[in-house]
Amino acid sequence: MAGRIDSIAMINLSLVTTDDLQWKYETGSSIASGTGKQKTYSYRNGVETPIGDIEFSVWCAAAEYVIKRDGLQEEQEHLQEFFSRSRSQDKCQSLSPKVLALRFCIHGLYKDPEWVSFVPYSRKYHPEVLKSAHLVSVITECCQIPGDVTEEQIARNYGGTVCCPVCGRWSPYKRI
Repeated sequence: MAGRIDSIAMINLSLVTTDDLQWKYETGSSIASGTGKQKTYSYRNGVETPIGDIEFSVWCAAAEYVIKRDGLQEEQEHLQEFFSRSRSQDKCQSLSPKVLALRFCIHGLYKDPEWVSFVPYSRKYHPEVLKSAHLVSVITECCQIPGDVTEEQIARNYGGTVCCPVCGRWSPYKRI
């Protein structure tokens, strides 16, 4: 298991890759300092990655650096705009659109046809990708309105359901 990284200086920014910064899960730990009446408590938020448990703000700084270094700023901006627009529909998401964009730009989610938002995202930002995508027209039970998903989403087999292209609910479907 890799160690804790609490400073950007602990990461070799010239060698770190998007694979090194892959977000596995969030971490947290309480920190106590002082003694007696002078004892204070704080909390450290972090991100577990292949290179270690990186303090949250350090992970964000490293991700921003790698995105800029690797020429992915435009993709990050697209993702941030996309997550900002869909924010009103996703009230449960605890991360800001900016952090979601960093996380999923590093992850390369925008290239994954299994991603439930692959079709709407690609329609808006990468229509050329859809020319070679394995699109399937479906009608879901919830909305009864035709829409497109990818064959990869169907193959993932979410219990015979797909994410409805109209409302976003998981629903049984029929191919059309």
